[in-house]
Amino acid sequence: MRADADLLHRFVLPVRIVGPAAAAPSLGQDDRDVMKACHEDFHDRLWRDGALQILTDVFFRKEASIVNAAEGEWACSIAGNDTMNPGIEGIVGMYVKLGELDTLQRMKEHRQSLLDQCVDTANFNFDVTRSIYRSDLEVIEAGIEKLSGEITGHVDVFNENRISGWALYDQHPDKRVTIDIYFNGELVAEVVADQFRKDLLKLNKGDGHHAFLFEPPSGSYQPPLQLEIRAAKRKVLKAVTVEPPAVTVEPAEDAGAR
Repeated sequence: MRADADLLHRFVLPVRIVGPAAAAPSLGQDDRDVMKACHEDFHDRLWRDGALQILTDVFFRKEASIVNAAEGEWACSIAGNDTMNPGIEGIVGMYVKLGELDTLQRMKEHRQSLLDQCVDTANFNFDVTRSIYRSDLEVIEAGIEKLSGEITGHVDVFNENRISGWALYDQHPDKRVTIDIYFNGELVAEVVADQFRKDLLKLNKGDGHHAFLFEPPSGSYQPPLQLEIRAAKRKVLKAVTVEPPAVTVEPAEDAGAR
C-alpha cells in the first residue's frame, strides 16, 4: 500500500461541491493546514487512518452541501481502485476558493512527478494511469490559471541561434511563467522565464526576473518552419511561419556585351 499524498487525494477525499461554488462555506486556517498536509505531511504515515481522521476533523463538520458522503462511493475508493479520482475538481475548486496558488503549484509538481514515474515495463502498461494523471494536471492547471490571471509577454528574437523574450503573470509577478516552444507542432523545449533583465525592472515588470532564452540545437531551426511559442501552455506569444531566405538570382550576362 503506497503511503503518499496522492492516495489521500485520490481515494479518501472525493469532495464534491454541490450547487454554485459561491455557496460553499469558507474554511478556517486550521482546515487549510489540514488540507495542505495532504500534500506535505503524510509521506511517512499510515495513510488510511490519517485520511479518515482528516475526513472526520475537516469535512464531516462542514455543511452537507459541500460533501457527497455516499458510503458506497467512499468504500469503493478506499478499497484502492487506482482508476478513480472523483474528487480532483472539488479539491482544486476548494484551493482556488482559498486562493492557495502555491499549494496548487505543489500539487501540479507532485502529479507531474508521478506521471514521470509511469514508465512501461515488459509486463505492465501504464496507459490508464498516465491518462488519469494527465487529466488531473489539466484540472490543476485550470485552477492555477484562474488564480494567476492574465499573462503579459513578448518574443523579442527568433532565429537559428536564439529565441528569447519575456513573460509574467500580471496578478502574480512573483511566480515564474513556463514557456513552451514548438517547431512544426512538436514541442522542442520548455524553459522558465526567470532570467533577469534590467530593462524589465525599469519598466516595472515585477522584479525583472521574467526573461527567457532558448538556443535551438544545431540544424533544428530549418525553414520553412512553423514556430509557436506559448506561455503557461495557453497564451500564444508568437505563431509564425519562418520562410527560407529568398534566393538571389544573378541576371544573365548579355552575350552582345562580351
